[in-house]
Amino acid sequence: MTLYFDFLETDWTFTDSRKLKAENPSAYRSSLFLGILTGRTDYAVYSIGKEPTKEKINNIKSEQEKLHKLGIYRSIVFYESPEARKRYGIEGLGLKEQLLLPYPYGIELLKEYGKRDLIKEAAINVYGNSLKEPNWKEADFSTGDKEIVVLILNDIEKIAKIRNYLILAQYRYTKTTEIEILCLEEQEEMFKEMFPECSIRTVEET
Repeated sequence: MTLYFDFLETDWTFTDSRKLKAENPSAYRSSLFLGILTGRTDYAVYSIGKEPTKEKINNIKSEQEKLHKLGIYRSIVFYESPEARKRYGIEGLGLKEQLLLPYPYGIELLKEYGKRDLIKEAAINVYGNSLKEPNWKEADFSTGDKEIVVLILNDIEKIAKIRNYLILAQYRYTKTTEIEILCLEEQEEMFKEMFPECSIRTVEET
């Protein structure tokens, strides 16, 4: 992956892990990430390729759980096939963000995200001025009696929180807050399958 060149002349700067290891071998010696993407915020960047082994996925997840020791709280994991995405799963790792994105399309999405707040923009595009601060702290916005979670960047941490909330509510037999997912058109089927109990709204590719 030529990520350095992918992000050249964009709002992001990609620093290769080899450079980081040379500059600070004790901190980055055994790191599996490809490098750090810096711009809107910092992300450790990984790739699981087309057919990742269970061991590779486990090792990458294990490293992400320790990223806070390096002062990094967000990650991007690129995958190159639907099978790889399914194998990776939807496990929360306690990060602020864990974006699971297709390569190379995810690069274009990130370039746009570097320029502007895609999450807020997508929500305003669909819901207009009816958006309010969320009542459920894991949501992005609320509107009427719905909590809106924007998943255009396929944030696994958000997905895991939705899943955990729905499981807990079912276990307690409590009335659940209605969660509506906002995603890209091409993600609609994936989220319908994942969350049949949630309503899905879509926004066109930005």
